[in-house]
Amino acid sequence: MLDLMHPFDDYYGRGNPSRDTAYYDRMPHQSHGYNPHQRAPRSTTDPYSHAPSSNAPSSTAVPKITTSSASDEYIIAASPPSGHDLRGAQAVLVGPFELQLTGVVQPKDAAYEYLTSGRTGVYAAPGRRGLLGVAPPRSLLRGDAPTQGWIALESEHGWVHTGDVQLLSRPAQPRHFARTVELPADALTRHASSHTLAAGGLQVCIPRQAARVAKRPASKAAPPKAPPTKSAPKTVVAEEAVPGDGGRLTAAAIRKPAAPKAAPPKAATSRRAAPKAAAATTEASAEASHKRAAAAATSKPPAAGIGRHLPMSEAGPVLMEVEAAATNIQLPQETIQHWRASASGGFVPCHDD
Repeated sequence: MLDLMHPFDDYYGRGNPSRDTAYYDRMPHQSHGYNPHQRAPRSTTDPYSHAPSSNAPSSTAVPKITTSSASDEYIIAASPPSGHDLRGAQAVLVGPFELQLTGVVQPKDAAYEYLTSGRTGVYAAPGRRGLLGVAPPRSLLRGDAPTQGWIALESEHGWVHTGDVQLLSRPAQPRHFARTVELPADALTRHASSHTLAAGGLQVCIPRQAARVAKRPASKAAPPKAPPTKSAPKTVVAEEAVPGDGGRLTAAAIRKPAAPKAAPPKAATSRRAAPKAAAATTEASAEASHKRAAAAATSKPPAAGIGRHLPMSEAGPVLMEVEAAATNIQLPQETIQHWRASASGGFVPCHDD
């Protein structure tokens, strides 16, 4: 509580010497006794003036905007200037990649300054009762704005009447601010988040789009060279003449490598003229024996096997031509059967009684 003048103290400081007068010593423009001829310092506004000064907001009282980037996000922070607080700070998207920060800068010291014009009573509550003490003239008091004719002093030191004091100065008025920050093209603004810092500051975190790593095209490997292939030997299809089959190719025919053709014999010399006639006789006899073997094979029935015709069935052919009948061109006859369930399980046909 303010160390005020006791009601029974002398107006000029004479009276109760036991009271502590340190509070009055701290005031540079006053002494223990009031001197009406003493002039107020030049830095102090005339207490009888009706034009109180106002602490205009400084042009430097603007929030500090910082931006930083990480591997996965962008961080934008707004902090209040020294001696001020930030109120109602918020971030709004005003474009695809534009973020606007808004708020109010308010000074921490929002007290009004008053100067007593005479002996001023300080009360415990609004009203003329509950006197706590008396403030000497020309005392500097700090408090809130007037409320219904009463002023609450700073730090709950009491109340004074507005008619006993003069307004010396007003606190600086709050100042609105708006700041636009441009965002990079890879900022994911739809997933942005924010949280409040100390003294009303604001921090906004905006994720970054993951960078795509371009894949290198795989080098086309040369196709492996095919191993050299050996030329397949020429083959011929051997024909097997089946007696009575007209010389057709059979399934038993196999592919055999063609035998190299023998070079034609050279012309016989005069020394081999005589054996040539004997060789012709031998070839004629071999051809005759081959014909006899072919005739003997013709008399035997051909055996059933792969590539050979099966003998004709004794029951006749599978398909044969018959006379036309009406039953072959009409729908089949339909019959109805009745079945009933048996006690032992299953179904038995019903016979008409």
